[in-house]
Amino acid sequence: MDINVEPRPTLQLEARLSPQCSIPYQEVRQRIEYCLKSVNARLVCFQDYTQTFLQSLGSVSDKSHLGRPSLDGAGCALENLTRHLEHLWVAECSGGGRRVDNTTATTTNSNQPYTAQEVDLSIHIYQLQSESPIEEYDRVDNGYSDESILMAHHWTLPSQDLEGVWDTLVFDDQVDLRLLEYVYTAMLFSDRMVNPNLITWNRVLLLYGPPGTGKTTLCRALAHKLSIRMAGKYRYTKMLEINSHSLFSKWFSESGKMVQKMFDNIWELVNDPYTFVIVLIDEVESLASARTAALSGNEPTDSIRVVNALLTQIDKLKKQRNVLIMTTSNMKQAIDTAFLDRADMRVFIGPPSQRAIYSMLRSSLHELVRAGIVYPPIELPEVEEVLEAILNRHSPSSFVLSSNQITAQSNNHAAAADGNSKALSILLYETAGACRAGHLSGRAVRRLPFVAHASYVQSPTATMKIFLSALVNAVRDDVVSRE
Repeated sequence: MDINVEPRPTLQLEARLSPQCSIPYQEVRQRIEYCLKSVNARLVCFQDYTQTFLQSLGSVSDKSHLGRPSLDGAGCALENLTRHLEHLWVAECSGGGRRVDNTTATTTNSNQPYTAQEVDLSIHIYQLQSESPIEEYDRVDNGYSDESILMAHHWTLPSQDLEGVWDTLVFDDQVDLRLLEYVYTAMLFSDRMVNPNLITWNRVLLLYGPPGTGKTTLCRALAHKLSIRMAGKYRYTKMLEINSHSLFSKWFSESGKMVQKMFDNIWELVNDPYTFVIVLIDEVESLASARTAALSGNEPTDSIRVVNALLTQIDKLKKQRNVLIMTTSNMKQAIDTAFLDRADMRVFIGPPSQRAIYSMLRSSLHELVRAGIVYPPIELPEVEEVLEAILNRHSPSSFVLSSNQITAQSNNHAAAADGNSKALSILLYETAGACRAGHLSGRAVRRLPFVAHASYVQSPTATMKIFLSALVNAVRDDVVSRE
């Protein structure tokens, strides 16, 4: 390898096929790449390219000047691809000294197109599973009664229930992409046979922070994303979402046995080399509570058994290539230090910033416009443009408003905001500032548009201006209720 030659950027694309499609994935992948390079398509990160791609199919000749053979007659005719391609998404781009992601890129950079011939295309083909997660129960015989305990929810991925969730996540520190890169690194080190005695990784992630910040949602979305990205490596992807609280039996000494049974089920999946297994343990502090705290109690032995069983199984699973353990916690300080030491990444997920809240509310308003509930169809600008507009009018770049100030402040902007996307966006940014000052969680922010409509619009449709005023009132009510 010539160290002086900079590697080409790699652009990630995700192509979703209909459930009825039986065309081999490799043929679909070749056809999409051939068509994109034939027209030297201009691709922008984090854009839906489906319609543009389908429209370009008619202009693509099967006689490739790139030397690629025609794929018609091999089961991948253009009309078949047109019928079965449901979604073509341009995702992130990395390598080649340039990186574009959906959290740190400026508006200019994120809209900068790549041409298909200047990048390497990594095309991931997938079909959604329509089955809902299966509840897995186990029976515990304590000598007095026979209990049925919910152990876990068993997901088959990629799931229709989780499709699109990843793209709705908004974080300030690109934590979603950092987690994705963590898994890529773990796979790379395993594939290259890196000596685990010299460089250690345990395949364990811990996301911690206050309730409502999106930890569990991020884990589920990451699992769904990995099932798409790993489709060429593993035939199946399974996720076991563990019900931590139910594993603690009210009967002495049963909890350790139940944890062991849970991991027996996990090992059944892991032993299949064609299956990638993701274990999600929500509120892991229920299982990995500090043993030092347990020793100070009257009945410490059951808690200690649970922690010891959990740590032992983690140590065994780290030798397997096809497994990832994701955990969440609302109380990191309650987790045993031995478990914390085994987590490769410990990531704090805090309340969203004003910028992130603006992006969340902006996407919610665009969805209401799409649904015909809010009109006219005004495109609110990205947060970078809003900050520039605020600076140009010599206003502060951050608005920290009390519940009393926000209504008065909003009235000033609402008067000038009729049909003016810039004025509307400034009002929305100020509303986001009030959410931040009121310590609203991401979960609460996502609920605000619904509450605003139910409490203050009370009509099938509303103008953007009226709805924003309703949103301001909903924020005020929420903040007041927390004071």
